[in-house]
Amino acid sequence: MVRGLDKFREHFRDYSGRYVLIGGAACDLLMEEAGLEFRATKDLDIVLCVEALDASFVKAFWDFVSSGRYQAQQCAMGLRRYYRFMKPEDSQYPFMLELFARKPDMLVLTEGAHLTPIP
Repeated sequence: MVRGLDKFREHFRDYSGRYVLIGGAACDLLMEEAGLEFRATKDLDIVLCVEALDASFVKAFWDFVSSGRYQAQQCAMGLRRYYRFMKPEDSQYPFMLELFARKPDMLVLTEGAHLTPIP
């Protein structure tokens, strides 16, 4: 299981309809349910369901990032926006979060937040 996935699930238990896990973490969950092994992955790839986003989810997301004390916070701009949060100081949190959103204005930054561009 991906490190920190349980922490993520618990934190977002009231928001399950607002995001979808994709990639290695999603495959890991499906393979585990089937009783099969899967390659290790360190990150959570998250697609936001824009139609279901609201202020309470956005606040919960930034609270999660803040609580994990992620050292590297990055963003790529364009028609779609990609966010990456890496190296949490709290080892109970996922090593990396990668967030994908079709509407770039939906995830408003908290005051004092600084994102480094993704090269």
